[in-house]
Amino acid sequence: LTSDGSVVPWGDEERGGDSSNVQSQLGRDVRHIYATQGAFAALKADGTVVAWGRNNRGQTRVPADLTGVIAISAGFDYSLALKDDGTVVGWGNDIGLPRNLSNVTALSAGPSHAMALLENGSLVLWGRNGDRESTAPEGLLVAQPDSAQLQSLQVTVTFQPEGCAVHKGNLKIAVAGGLEGVPD
Repeated sequence: LTSDGSVVPWGDEERGGDSSNVQSQLGRDVRHIYATQGAFAALKADGTVVAWGRNNRGQTRVPADLTGVIAISAGFDYSLALKDDGTVVGWGNDIGLPRNLSNVTALSAGPSHAMALLENGSLVLWGRNGDRESTAPEGLLVAQPDSAQLQSLQVTVTFQPEGCAVHKGNLKIAVAGGLEGVPD
């Protein structure tokens, strides 16, 4: 991503190294780029998303009517978009995006799991849980996907490409992704 908002890819054509088929859609107003395992998603200034690269699990099939996007995050073979109305849209491999997920203020995608921070300070985790990556430590996770009862908990969440750090008072916990250490 260059300073003028244009995209200059390189590398294996099958894994996103060639964006020539979407270059006209990308233009010069790209603000952020996120990568899956072989595909890319670009967030444009107008709130739309353009994707290119490997498409064996739908990684480049951005919903045609997707607008109003304020943030994107990518996992191994899927992407998530946070819209300006607080809802989340996903494409690519289905990791079980919770139905009716709303009031989201931030999100983070791990390899095959994800996290959303809600307006009320609660967290929602979903996706693969083989290594407890979608299970927060006791007392921290306050909302389950599709739960009707959300409790409020004051936490500070730092989202990074490789995961998410959750701070509760002086307690620092890596919740999603593969953070080596949790930032202060």
